[in-house]
Amino acid sequence: MRLSVFGIDIRVDYTFFLVILLYIVLKNENLLYVLLFSSAHELGHIVALYSFGGRAEEIRVSCYGIGLKEHNNFDFIREIIFLLSGLVINFIFVLIGVQREINLAIMFVNALPIYPLDGGRITKLLLDKVFNYNVSYRTFFWINTVFLIFVFALSLYLKSVSMLIIFAYASLYVIKNSLD
Repeated sequence: MRLSVFGIDIRVDYTFFLVILLYIVLKNENLLYVLLFSSAHELGHIVALYSFGGRAEEIRVSCYGIGLKEHNNFDFIREIIFLLSGLVINFIFVLIGVQREINLAIMFVNALPIYPLDGGRITKLLLDKVFNYNVSYRTFFWINTVFLIFVFALSLYLKSVSMLIIFAYASLYVIKNSLD
């Protein structure tokens, strides 16, 4: 489902409705909390984006909450602050004791140095700042690979379907972008 609000495309995936259906069937409040706090995370990015003069192109609502496709010409520091802003929101919730485990999990996952997660985007910015393109690209590819293996192993160890889904999503993204 697509609509436009204030010139921003809003896309609601069927997977969002699948999570709502799972909540209804399983009566698991944690599913709704994950959606709520991952959305708050993205809201932190949106506030930072507009505070620095950027603009949102698309907001995507899906099984993992809200995703943001944005356009900005931020300098290095503003880009880092923009990327950290979502993590800061979850950290604030942790500090005040609101759904600590869920917010810690959202922070942990988003801080991983795997592209397109916040930690991955920050890692890429730092590598690009320090190294030439070829060294940065190869180093970043191997960092992604090592951490993807870590997430896969952790998902098996914890018997976590959620972590396995994150692994699959990030792996497909890394493979797709390494072929471009």
